[in-house]
Amino acid sequence: MTAQQTIRLVLLVVSWAALIVRSRAVLSARQRPMWLALLALAVEIALLQRPVAAVVTHSSGVPNLDVFVGGFCHVAMITILWTVASTSPSGPPSRRGSRFRLWFTTLTVIAMLISEVCSTLLAEPTRQRALPMAVGRSIITVGWLAYLLFIAVVSVDCTWRLWRHHRATSFGALRLAIALLCVGTTASAVYVVGRIFTIMDGARPGSPSALLVMCASSTYFLCYVFGCAIVVLAPIVAGMRAWWQRCRLYRLWRSLTEAVPGVVLEESPSIYRDVLRMRRNAVRLQRRVIEIRDAAITLREWISPEQFATVTAEVAGSGASGMAASATVTARCLALGRKAKRAGEARSIDVPDIATSGGEDLDSELRWLMAVRDAYRDATRRLP
Repeated sequence: MTAQQTIRLVLLVVSWAALIVRSRAVLSARQRPMWLALLALAVEIALLQRPVAAVVTHSSGVPNLDVFVGGFCHVAMITILWTVASTSPSGPPSRRGSRFRLWFTTLTVIAMLISEVCSTLLAEPTRQRALPMAVGRSIITVGWLAYLLFIAVVSVDCTWRLWRHHRATSFGALRLAIALLCVGTTASAVYVVGRIFTIMDGARPGSPSALLVMCASSTYFLCYVFGCAIVVLAPIVAGMRAWWQRCRLYRLWRSLTEAVPGVVLEESPSIYRDVLRMRRNAVRLQRRVIEIRDAAITLREWISPEQFATVTAEVAGSGASGMAASATVTARCLALGRKAKRAGEARSIDVPDIATSGGEDLDSELRWLMAVRDAYRDATRRLP
């Protein structure tokens, strides 16, 4: 088995595994497009396997049917990717752009279909992968030119649009997926250049243009499969990330809410039961963050301005700065407030302005809370 065949087999396993694991994505209007794109890609890769191609050709009796079907699958995949990349988070897609994509894709498919049907009926001789024997006087050449023109236009436009999405995305898994898809569309444009040379000069396998086509196609298959698979599996990745972050915040949440139990909406009596809760991770993480913040706001009432000033001076004297300093101050004040409340002490008349949040979005808030969590662990050990 050659390296190219090994890569295709690995990609076949990865693509079908992702499709099966995320089969429920087909029911979601938001996740369905990328799932269908991966499905079209998986069918195309399956048709590149020699046993599958042999079965398709033998059972149908149509030469190069595996190549023709694979080409239509590729058009479907990249059209879906083009449509997804053309969406803007700031507003609805342009009607002019939608009409252009529709008509351009329709005309390309019609040209490919007519060319391939005519070449099959006329029993036109072809080279490997249904390449024309000569550029002139060959009906199959028309289909190839329509296909390559379509791939070139879509690849260039997708690269530009995906790069804009990459800069606007903050979630790490999606940034990686978009980057892979961006590299894939770039490699696809390189593939068009190499394929044009192989058609024009009648190059055989092993020639420079054929090697360029092989490298470019292997690159874009790798990037497309893993990019689409990451997007399809992103909800699982996000859920596991939320689960892990929720578990890391358990001890801080438990310590604060024991003193302020009224802020808790869903009780979790032990860390072991909390770890085993694997559903609705994103909702539970947001709820935990809110409950920690609410408990912190309440516990501020048991901190005196004198205590706040003392803690602030101690932290400033230790050389800490930035978020680490403010998180340490907050953690030590919360530890003091929790101790005072549980001891039944009176509320402070003048509540100090202690920081209880670390940002406007969930990611910045989590970074802040992780810093508070680490400092709170040390603060509780310092208390008598």
